[in-house]
Amino acid sequence: MLPTLPERATQPVTSFVAHTFDDWQRRMSARFVRLRLSTDRPEGFHGRVLGRDFNGISLARISARAHEVARLPSLISAEERRYVKFSLQLRGSSLVAQDGREAVLGAGDMAVYDTGRPYRVVCGDDAENLVVVFPAETLTLPATALSTVTAARITGSRGVGSVVGSLFRQLGDSLHTLPDSTGTRLVHQAVDLVDTLLRTELEPRAGRGEPAYGVLAQVKQYIEENLGDPTLGPANIARAHSISVRYLHSLFESEGATVSTSIKRRRLERCRRDLLDPANREATVTAIASRWGFVESAHFSRVFKQRFGVPPSAYRSRYAG
Repeated sequence: MLPTLPERATQPVTSFVAHTFDDWQRRMSARFVRLRLSTDRPEGFHGRVLGRDFNGISLARISARAHEVARLPSLISAEERRYVKFSLQLRGSSLVAQDGREAVLGAGDMAVYDTGRPYRVVCGDDAENLVVVFPAETLTLPATALSTVTAARITGSRGVGSVVGSLFRQLGDSLHTLPDSTGTRLVHQAVDLVDTLLRTELEPRAGRGEPAYGVLAQVKQYIEENLGDPTLGPANIARAHSISVRYLHSLFESEGATVSTSIKRRRLERCRRDLLDPANREATVTAIASRWGFVESAHFSRVFKQRFGVPPSAYRSRYAG
């Protein structure tokens, strides 16, 4: 279980209760991305959301009467930020459909889906889910690999799934009590475990010859392992994989970001985590930036603020506790 924490949360927990379907539709149809909601039984409808943001990752307990949520092609824009949604079924049942697959989830089951493509979620009567929403680039998985495990039922009864499901269930129970700094670290580490969980789900598919682990996966792993090298860039990445720079750039077209942008985002994410880590309390901001390939402090501070809204020193003061 999560430790008992005397300090209460300072980041507000948001909550609302809808007593009509019209109210529910109004509240939920533009939550992160545009959605279409529908129900066959609007009479007596009720729904409830209890949620909290942990520095860019949202956790929300959602319960409602039977209804459907659809991300239609007409509602998707290339300019929108792409999110991944991770759903843990807490009570009742639901159906998740995307990329030609459908998964029926019972209590303890999990599934992921991608807001960059159409999907459908059918919620059973009085179902309750913990829905975690985070930017797609948080995952190290290539988008093409992720698309092979969307809307696939992941059991929470064994293996990595039992660890991930248990952790998120406890986080969902602690929305009111987790302090900002502790909660932010735990939630971001939990999303790292989702990345690990999805990789374990991909392994059987790779063994059957499905295109989960191709050149792009190898390239992204190479980037992850060499983020501290300030010379890391398209030319030496292509050379290390015996491919042309042009082909390398074509691999990233499905990622929604160029090679250089992907490197910068991963470096910033590593810096963000190190700034929050108590083990790095004595390390200066400059030292952490240098560790992950940023040569100039001023440049690092500028791009960090662009990404996370505040300079790195202010971010550390606010969230590291």
